[in-house]
Amino acid sequence: MVKASEGAKGSRTVGSGNSGEGGSDFGGIFSQARELIEALLFAAVAALFIKTFIVEAYRIPTGSMETTLKVGDFLLVNKFIYDLKTPTSIPFTNVRLPHFSLGGMRSPLKGDIIVFEYPGDRDEIHHDEVVQYIKRCVGVPGDTVEVRDKMLYVNGVEFMHPPGMHFRIDLPELSSSGIHLIDSGGKGGSVPLGEGFGHQLVNVEGKNSEGSNNPYPDVSAEEYFRQPSKFRLNVESKDEADMRIFPQGAMWNHDNYGPLRVPKKGDVVTLDADGYRKWHILIRREGHTIDLVRNQVIVDGKPATSYALERNYYFMMGDNRDNSEDSRFWGFVPEDNIVGQAMVVYWSWDPSIPFSQLFKLIGTTRWSRIFHLIK
Repeated sequence: MVKASEGAKGSRTVGSGNSGEGGSDFGGIFSQARELIEALLFAAVAALFIKTFIVEAYRIPTGSMETTLKVGDFLLVNKFIYDLKTPTSIPFTNVRLPHFSLGGMRSPLKGDIIVFEYPGDRDEIHHDEVVQYIKRCVGVPGDTVEVRDKMLYVNGVEFMHPPGMHFRIDLPELSSSGIHLIDSGGKGGSVPLGEGFGHQLVNVEGKNSEGSNNPYPDVSAEEYFRQPSKFRLNVESKDEADMRIFPQGAMWNHDNYGPLRVPKKGDVVTLDADGYRKWHILIRREGHTIDLVRNQVIVDGKPATSYALERNYYFMMGDNRDNSEDSRFWGFVPEDNIVGQAMVVYWSWDPSIPFSQLFKLIGTTRWSRIFHLIK
């Protein structure tokens, strides 16, 4: 801003008179207001940049990751470690945007706890709402995933047991024998959107959440593997097919699942009547048309007997294995849907206490979880 004393150097000077002092006061106020607005705009742009590309706050409303992540945890997610990309939707709406990748530091690894955009139910091409889930990555492109009597195997090797992992044990058979039972303490359920700070992460649907109607307590993986003879896991028989299981038509259940290969970009799948049932949703999600006409598969209007996959995919599971709707039910997560890696819990309290009882709510703060690193 040109000062009055500099006016003689230019072609125009600031006039003097009785009104000069008042004009100067007004100019000062205007200058201060403009500087404040500029500072606020800069802060807003900086916050938006950090939120979009670097780190974002989320909260846990349900128990499918208990006790690795507890209901009521607030956490920070690293958004640039995998695949930094432009926004995929307009904030606070379900309007999706074209986006492109800016590159990242590395690809997701088995064992990472990942936030991702829900790809949709097993039999739907696109989910109506933009919803973000959090699960543990247990299979990367090219892996073969299998669950045998609740135990997860990847490429034929038993997968590591997260310290917070839980199993459901058979209470009716064990309670009379005096066996020590461990309750995870996770009640599951859901928290309405808009409450609290940050984004809500959806882990399980209400129909699958823990609650008072659940007759089976949980045992921690740590306790189970320390003395497995003391517990009898509630395992669904291999002969009990769950019609909700992915892919459609698979005669599996959540306790005995697979083996199933996690698709890798370039994999070629066979397209016959059975292959159509298994792959048609994924092929449509990749932007193609596919139909089955008199046992002949038609892709983009042409007969096809095979299809080369165009994306890498991941297989996700919750640590609370019996209380998690995950890739066993709705399928693979495409690499484009991955948001970031969960890093640290920055706050945690009991979400069942309403915010109107603020002091009581603060009293439930789980101090031991503040700045707890997520593993």
